[in-house]
Amino acid sequence: MMGRQKSWSKFNAQSWSNLNARRHSSATVALDAALRFLLHFGAIDREFAAPQLAPLPAPQRVVEVTEAVTIASDDFRFAATYIGMEVIARAAQ
Repeated sequence: MMGRQKSWSKFNAQSWSNLNARRHSSATVALDAALRFLLHFGAIDREFAAPQLAPLPAPQRVVEVTEAVTIASDDFRFAATYIGMEVIARAAQ
C-alpha cells in the first residue's frame, strides 16, 4: 500500500505543476479577450490596453473533410511524410 501512496503523491505533485501552468495561460487568454472586447466597444483606449495585449494569432483556415480514405491492403506505405492538417487535393488512383 505504501508504494501506491508514494506514486500517487508524485502524480499529484506533477498534476499541480501542470494545473498552475494552465491557470497562468488561462488568465492571460482571459485578460486578452476582455481587453479586446472593451477596445471593440470603445470602453478603453488602445494606449491603455496595448502593453498587455498578446500578439494576434495567424489567421485560421477552414478545412473540409469530404470523405474518409482507408487502406486497401496491409502492404500500405505513406507516399510522403505527413505531420497533420495537410490538404491533399485528390486521392491517388
